[in-house]
Amino acid sequence: MNFLDIAQQDKSFTLKDSEFGFGTVITLTDPDLFSAEVTGRTNDISLAIDPNTGVAVSGRTATVAIDMQELTDKGFSSLPAAQSDKTKKPWIIEWIDQLGESHVFTVLEGNPDKALGIILCTLSFYKK
Repeated sequence: MNFLDIAQQDKSFTLKDSEFGFGTVITLTDPDLFSAEVTGRTNDISLAIDPNTGVAVSGRTATVAIDMQELTDKGFSSLPAAQSDKTKKPWIIEWIDQLGESHVFTVLEGNPDKALGIILCTLSFYKK
Protein backbone atom coordinates (compact mmCIF):
# COMPACT_ATOMS: atom_id res chain seq x y z
CA MET A 1 0.00 0.00 0.00
CA ASN A 2 1.50 3.36 -1.01
CA PHE A 3 0.94 6.82 0.49
CA LEU A 4 -1.78 7.68 -2.03
CA ASP A 5 -3.77 4.60 -0.98
CA ILE A 6 -3.38 5.58 2.68
CA ALA A 7 -4.44 9.17 1.92
CA GLN A 8 -7.56 7.87 0.10
CA GLN A 9 -8.51 5.88 3.20
CA ASP A 10 -7.73 8.75 5.57
CA LYS A 11 -9.93 11.25 3.74
CA SER A 12 -13.06 9.50 5.00
CA PHE A 13 -11.87 10.28 8.54
CA THR A 14 -10.43 13.73 7.96
CA LEU A 15 -13.23 15.05 5.74
CA LYS A 16 -16.36 13.08 6.50
CA ASP A 17 -16.22 11.96 10.12
CA SER A 18 -18.08 14.63 12.11
CA GLU A 19 -18.03 12.60 15.33
CA PHE A 20 -14.31 11.77 15.72
CA GLY A 21 -12.66 13.53 12.75
CA PHE A 22 -12.73 17.03 11.31
CA GLY A 23 -15.96 16.72 9.31
CA THR A 24 -18.47 19.58 9.35
CA VAL A 25 -21.90 19.53 7.74
CA ILE A 26 -21.84 22.04 4.88
CA THR A 27 -24.82 23.25 2.85
CA LEU A 28 -23.73 23.75 -0.73
CA THR A 29 -25.91 25.60 -3.27
CA ASP A 30 -24.99 25.80 -6.95
CA PRO A 31 -25.83 28.72 -9.30
CA ASP A 32 -29.01 26.89 -10.44
CA LEU A 33 -30.13 26.84 -6.76
CA PHE A 34 -29.70 23.06 -6.40
CA SER A 35 -28.76 22.54 -2.77
CA ALA A 36 -27.58 19.60 -0.67
CA GLU A 37 -25.74 18.90 2.56
CA VAL A 38 -22.24 17.43 2.32
CA THR A 39 -19.62 16.81 4.98
CA GLY A 40 -16.20 18.36 4.61
CA ARG A 41 -13.31 20.10 6.32
CA THR A 42 -13.87 23.79 7.05
CA ASN A 43 -11.38 26.52 7.86
CA ASP A 44 -12.15 30.09 8.91
CA ILE A 45 -9.14 31.98 10.19
CA SER A 46 -9.26 35.66 11.09
CA LEU A 47 -5.52 36.27 11.17
CA ALA A 48 -3.07 36.38 8.29
CA ILE A 49 0.69 36.84 7.98
CA ASP A 50 1.91 39.75 5.85
CA PRO A 51 4.36 38.08 3.44
CA ASN A 52 6.50 41.23 3.20
CA THR A 53 6.96 41.82 6.92
CA GLY A 54 6.11 38.48 8.55
CA VAL A 55 3.81 40.35 10.93
CA ALA A 56 0.36 39.03 11.86
CA VAL A 57 -2.41 41.21 10.43
CA SER A 58 -6.17 41.12 10.57
CA GLY A 59 -7.57 39.31 7.55
CA ARG A 60 -10.09 36.55 7.10
CA THR A 61 -9.23 33.39 5.18
CA ALA A 62 -11.85 30.70 4.74
CA THR A 63 -11.68 27.39 2.87
CA VAL A 64 -13.52 24.09 2.61
CA ALA A 65 -12.28 20.73 1.40
CA ILE A 66 -14.94 18.36 0.05
CA ASP A 67 -14.78 14.84 -1.38
CA MET A 68 -15.64 15.18 -5.08
CA GLN A 69 -17.36 11.78 -5.14
CA GLU A 70 -19.78 12.97 -2.45
CA LEU A 71 -20.69 15.94 -4.66
CA THR A 72 -21.52 13.57 -7.50
CA ASP A 73 -23.42 11.24 -5.16
CA LYS A 74 -25.51 14.16 -3.86
CA GLY A 75 -26.49 15.17 -7.42
CA PHE A 76 -24.21 18.08 -8.27
CA SER A 77 -23.46 18.20 -12.01
CA SER A 78 -20.32 20.33 -11.70
CA LEU A 79 -17.64 21.28 -9.20
CA PRO A 80 -17.80 24.49 -7.16
CA ALA A 81 -16.03 27.36 -8.92
CA ALA A 82 -15.91 31.13 -8.97
CA GLN A 83 -18.72 32.84 -10.86
CA SER A 84 -17.14 35.43 -13.17
CA ASP A 85 -20.49 36.51 -14.63
CA LYS A 86 -21.90 38.85 -11.97
CA THR A 87 -25.40 38.59 -13.48
CA LYS A 88 -25.53 34.92 -12.41
CA LYS A 89 -25.81 33.53 -8.92
CA PRO A 90 -22.60 32.29 -7.26
CA TRP A 91 -21.92 28.99 -5.53
CA ILE A 92 -22.96 29.44 -1.87
CA ILE A 93 -21.37 27.53 1.01
CA GLU A 94 -22.81 27.64 4.52
CA TRP A 95 -21.94 25.94 7.78
CA ILE A 96 -22.42 26.29 11.51
CA ASP A 97 -19.19 26.47 13.49
CA GLN A 98 -18.34 24.89 16.85
CA LEU A 99 -19.80 27.91 18.67
CA GLY A 100 -23.14 27.55 16.87
CA GLU A 101 -22.62 30.56 14.61
CA SER A 102 -23.72 30.36 10.97
CA HIS A 103 -21.29 31.42 8.24
CA VAL A 104 -22.13 32.08 4.59
CA PHE A 105 -19.56 32.33 1.81
CA THR A 106 -19.27 32.29 -1.97
CA VAL A 107 -16.66 30.32 -3.84
CA LEU A 108 -13.74 32.53 -4.83
CA GLU A 109 -11.75 29.67 -6.31
CA GLY A 110 -12.21 25.91 -6.70
CA ASN A 111 -9.07 23.75 -6.92
CA PRO A 112 -9.72 20.05 -7.57
CA ASP A 113 -7.07 17.51 -6.59
CA LYS A 114 -7.93 14.63 -8.89
CA ALA A 115 -5.28 12.34 -7.37
CA LEU A 116 -7.05 12.43 -3.99
CA GLY A 117 -10.56 13.20 -5.26
CA ILE A 118 -10.88 16.34 -3.15
CA ILE A 119 -11.77 19.90 -4.11
CA LEU A 120 -10.38 22.75 -2.04
CA CYS A 121 -12.48 25.90 -2.29
CA THR A 122 -11.18 29.29 -1.28
CA LEU A 123 -14.11 31.35 -0.03
CA SER A 124 -15.24 34.94 0.14
CA PHE A 125 -17.60 36.32 2.81
CA TYR A 126 -21.17 36.64 1.51
CA LYS A 127 -24.09 38.57 2.89
CA LYS A 128 -27.50 37.27 1.86
